[in-house]
Amino acid sequence: MKKFDQLYVAKHNEADIQELNFILNTYHDIEYAKQFLFNNLNIYNIEKDHRFFLNMGHCFHEFWNKAINTVASTIDREFSFLPKTNEWRRSFEDLANHKVDGFYIESTMSISPIGIRAIFEGQASFNQMQYLTLTLDEDLSYSDFKDQGLLHGIYLEAFELFLTITKYEKPESLLEPVVGLFLILCDIAINPTNGFPIEIYDYENFIYKNDPGIRFTNLCNAIHQSEEDFLNMITDYSKDEYIEIESILCEKIGCKSSYRTIETVLDWCNNDSILKLLEEEQNHSYVNYNFPVRVLFSKYIRFQEDKFIHPNIFCWFGIYGSSRSKNVDFDIVNSLFNKHHALFIDDYDDEVKPVMFEGKNENAISQTFNAFFQYSILFDMVNKWVSEEGEFSYDYKWLSNKPVHELTSVIIEDFKQMFGIYPDELIILKDDLTEVI
Repeated sequence: MKKFDQLYVAKHNEADIQELNFILNTYHDIEYAKQFLFNNLNIYNIEKDHRFFLNMGHCFHEFWNKAINTVASTIDREFSFLPKTNEWRRSFEDLANHKVDGFYIESTMSISPIGIRAIFEGQASFNQMQYLTLTLDEDLSYSDFKDQGLLHGIYLEAFELFLTITKYEKPESLLEPVVGLFLILCDIAINPTNGFPIEIYDYENFIYKNDPGIRFTNLCNAIHQSEEDFLNMITDYSKDEYIEIESILCEKIGCKSSYRTIETVLDWCNNDSILKLLEEEQNHSYVNYNFPVRVLFSKYIRFQEDKFIHPNIFCWFGIYGSSRSKNVDFDIVNSLFNKHHALFIDDYDDEVKPVMFEGKNENAISQTFNAFFQYSILFDMVNKWVSEEGEFSYDYKWLSNKPVHELTSVIIEDFKQMFGIYPDELIILKDDLTEVI
């Protein structure tokens, strides 16, 4: 479709195919928002696109709007509890009309040197190193882990930015409070609240209060400018310590508390549609409508239920996973780990397989796995249809060791059922439009 658009515009000097414009504009809005969230520095390539990129505020608006609408079409068609996205547009148009940074064409805006990928990798690696320190040898040092190759590149970017802005000293041990504070920042940064799960409370700063990289940088600056001694607030890695620090830091960056807004999510559980969804999750057997959305959103709800009770475990899992914690019984930690374990894993034979959960019907788990990836492949085929040139490729060996022809036959039948046409019936564009126009 991107190729068709390029050739059509070059030939006719206009873009007047409404359906194609809708598809490609939506695709680019979502894709550019994802790229920016992934790493803010991607903006320098994104802004070179003068055909589809308007501004990051527009991309963020569409990203949140389409995501929430997708969930709403699945479990809340009347928007009885989800944020009412249909009421947002005028406020975003006002931002563009008033030339607010980030919301008009060729707008300037502040960015962070990192994005959500660096935060995710930092959060994972430092939790891992705390776990290894407690389970292997408490004398292991920061330098030991660096020598072993665990501290480099993307795994270190967020922590180094944290130290640079806050002016804290590099720790000798991974068990020092400075690491615990860094992990709270990671947790807050990746859980924005301005528009989901609650209504937008700050349109003008919609980007800055939702982008994880910018949130992380702002949190670091808030700590540097603060009089509070945050390091002395972390002694037991307790729930009370987490809640106190999280509340102070969210207030300092002008955001609603990520932890407190979990209460909004828990209130949703009074709705019949959510109760039905959680019953499906309990039985591991889902209605075959927007299947991946139902699966992932049900797991999101379950995650929030437990995080509200044990936010400290979810923030500092390296500490609690070692079974050496002072304030939570390890049986609780272990049960949470097993409950929220990955649904699907890359097995020893390089094939993705479902994880069997204790007390769950194995047949239902397998059916969920098959349906989930059936939809996922269909989504990938749509992405190829929009953005890749040439013939469709059916290289899904990462998913299954089945013979390619066997897997391909299932894929093309699913495509036919969804769109009424087989993939090989589509015309593959070369360098002109004579075949189609």
